[in-house]
Amino acid sequence: MLGTEAGTLLLDKQVRQCLQDQVDASAIAITVLLAENASLREQAANRSAVVVPPARAQTTYE
Repeated sequence: MLGTEAGTLLLDKQVRQCLQDQVDASAIAITVLLAENASLREQAANRSAVVVPPARAQTTYE
C-alpha cells in the first residue's frame, strides 16, 4: 500500500499529465485553426474585387 506522500506524488503526476494532455490538444487545435485561417485569407486575397448584384426578381401583376 502506498504511503500518503507517495500517493500524493502519484496523484500529482497524474494531474500534471492530464493537464499536459489538455495543453497538447489545445496546441494542436490552435495550429489547425491558424492554418485554416491562413488558407481562407489566401483565398480571399485571390478573389476578384468585382461585386455582381443579384438578378432582380421579375414581378408580374395580373
